[in-house]
Amino acid sequence: MSKYKSIYVAAIIICMFLLFTGCGKKEPEYESLEAELHAIMQDRISNPLVMRMDDTSGTSYLYLDDTLGVLYQPSHKKKSITICNKNKDTNVWSTYGYLMKSSEDKYSAYTPKYAVDADAMRADYVTPFVNFTVKTENEKEKSLQIVVNFAGADETWEVRIDNPSFVSFRRTVVPTDIWMYDKTSGEYPVVLSAVVNEVKAANSTMGSLIEARTEDIINPPKKSLLDQIKDIFKK
Repeated sequence: MSKYKSIYVAAIIICMFLLFTGCGKKEPEYESLEAELHAIMQDRISNPLVMRMDDTSGTSYLYLDDTLGVLYQPSHKKKSITICNKNKDTNVWSTYGYLMKSSEDKYSAYTPKYAVDADAMRADYVTPFVNFTVKTENEKEKSLQIVVNFAGADETWEVRIDNPSFVSFRRTVVPTDIWMYDKTSGEYPVVLSAVVNEVKAANSTMGSLIEARTEDIINPPKKSLLDQIKDIFKK
């Protein structure tokens, strides 16, 4: 065995040992569940957001970053897609809409009543869960009861942070469930890929544009063994 092959094999053995023993990893410690939830939400707004919402009208999916927002809302009556896109050259936002009724077999383009941008989408769907107030904490279940404000009205939501793949929110008064996925979870690229494919079905040009913009998320470049080892010690 050559010298370089020996080094490579040794590196693999070390990497496997670290992965199985957890060496090099150190989970962050928080003084309370409130502090942990704040950290999670800061992570969500600092990275491209992939989010799912279930309520009585159906399921919605949201992708959001600083230059692009895609809201896909399928239901038993219709499927709608709202897109806001920022031109990187002019910094001008454009809004696009696509609609397909249950009686139809293809999407039709339409002009949304209101123009939106990423800030507007973030204010409607994300910011209320960033500016929350804690009512109770359950350390054993890693759950909280929080109060969030929507359009001037306070609402109580149940939050669970026990799953590293996502943070979930539940409203019982008007049944609603929300999942905000962690960027390292398996669901993160899968949900986004499904949304992109739906946009491509509505408009191939717009779908290809969004696919190109999110390619690094849907198909992230594979890391070398050395980079994987470095990532272990960063944690």
